[in-house]
Amino acid sequence: MKKLATCLALFILALGTALPAYSAEYISGRAGLYFPDESAFDTGYNFGVAYGFTFTQNPQVYAEFATGFYGAELERNSSVDLTVIPFTASLILNHAIAGTPFDLYAGAGPGLYLAMIDSPWHDDSELELGVHLVGGGAFNIDSQFALFAELRGDLVTDDVGGAFLNFGLKYKF
Repeated sequence: MKKLATCLALFILALGTALPAYSAEYISGRAGLYFPDESAFDTGYNFGVAYGFTFTQNPQVYAEFATGFYGAELERNSSVDLTVIPFTASLILNHAIAGTPFDLYAGAGPGLYLAMIDSPWHDDSELELGVHLVGGGAFNIDSQFALFAELRGDLVTDDVGGAFLNFGLKYKF
């Protein structure tokens, strides 16, 4: 499992450094709510940053590499905290709505998820492989800045995966 995770991480790194010779690049930041698959956990939070670039022009497909963290807690007799650091790669299909400043997008890709559980009884961490799906819309303020809202689902294990509602800002260069 660790060899597969290492190979996936190296592939994502190589792809991220080899392909940006194309045109449009961007960075983005996002924050929002995390709804864990494990129903015993409360609604949590998430923050993330991403780097993306145009993979193809027609149709407009972006390659995006992201990281961040998300977490939730379980309240019973004692507090149990779940924190996850995802490392994801995505292919995102973007559709500009003609005559408007709005774009719609959808995408998916693989990810490595470092999950850490902190409890009074023991601390544990594990590296999980998973996939994610994302869909959303962006409002292009001008040629460089865009505001966006998105729904995302991380399909990992029951205690690590979940759904997200994110809001963010994208800077294109």
